[in-house]
Amino acid sequence: MKRVFAAVILGAALLAGCRTTTVNPNALPPTFYTSAAKTMDAFSTILVNAQSLFTTAYQDGFVTAGQYQAGMKVFGQIAASGEAIDVSILAADSQASILAKIDSLASQIATMPQAFAIKNPQSQAAFTALTNSLVAVLRAVQSQLTTTAPAGK
Repeated sequence: MKRVFAAVILGAALLAGCRTTTVNPNALPPTFYTSAAKTMDAFSTILVNAQSLFTTAYQDGFVTAGQYQAGMKVFGQIAASGEAIDVSILAADSQASILAKIDSLASQIATMPQAFAIKNPQSQAAFTALTNSLVAVLRAVQSQLTTTAPAGK
């Protein structure tokens, strides 16, 4: 399945990169990982939207240049972590390993609205909603893995 995870480009307003791995989750044998892999598609879409909103806030003067550069670095880290989770799911890594990666990433994302406060209340509210959605997607993947995982995985 082709997944888009935002690739960080510090500077200008360039947004997203593309993952080159192509796997069709519909072609995967039915496993408890299949639904989690499909759910991760939503993560990449929301991440690109959050990064786009943050970039627009910077362009509109609601985020300083320093905050923007730091934010783009964090978006890159989140994209890399999201891709690592995706790869782990597609490789059918151990449940414990995937869950630990999800917990770590969800914690990092949860701090973003406070760390990168946007000076426009509407943009800040939208950014907070998007970061909450990212965490919700990760928790949905976590739930899928823990409620349908076979013993020993």
